Amino acid sequence: MTFADQLRQARLKLGFSQSETAQALSLSRRCYQYWEKPNEFNPAPHILMQEAALARLARIQALMDKMLDSERPTAQ
Repeated sequence: MTFADQLRQARLKLGFSQSETAQALSLSRRCYQYWEKPNEFNPAPHILMQEAALARLARIQALMDKMLDSERPTAQ
């Protein structure tokens, strides 16, 4: 699976738009769009940036999951 595929999959799992994901990664919307759909003029970012971006989205997902779990009523 390519970085672009992993990035898109992580974004969809979070339920984020491209703009929301770009904001979460401190990127411009256009830069994010290039990352999600690279071409010959705008290649994918360096591998370390790729890993950092995916790790940040994974942390956001973990936080969201934790928040949702804490909001669920406990069985008594």
